[in-house]
Amino acid sequence: NSLEVPYDISGASGNIEEFIELEEGLESGVYLVDTDTTASVNITIERQETKEISIWPNDIELKNRPEDLQVLIITKGPINLNILGPSSEIKNVTRNNLKPYIDLTGYSLGTYYMNLNCDMTGNVILDYAPIIMLNITPQL
Repeated sequence: NSLEVPYDISGASGNIEEFIELEEGLESGVYLVDTDTTASVNITIERQETKEISIWPNDIELKNRPEDLQVLIITKGPINLNILGPSSEIKNVTRNNLKPYIDLTGYSLGTYYMNLNCDMTGNVILDYAPIIMLNITPQL
């Protein structure tokens, strides 16, 4: 039902629009039943860009925090992060929809240096985030 045809975009700097010959990708003994043996290939090339976003410690969600423990983020704000992705996608990412979090699964009392994560969608990734210092103490 489908034919996978690899296409090399190495070195491409702009959009690609061309027709490819389907018969070249067929295994031996496989034939096309239609008389049209070409397919249109449309590839959009978009430059990766970075964007700096500043967040504050209270923007960070503490996932899997044990209910009997108190967590204090020691790192002061603003906290500058860099995201990387296609310009059409990163332009819509803001402090309000970035969703930064720290996963506390398995952590107990103590002071820790933690990696910050973000729930990113599409082709956007967290490119840089500083290490976040936090302290976990008994709930008062």
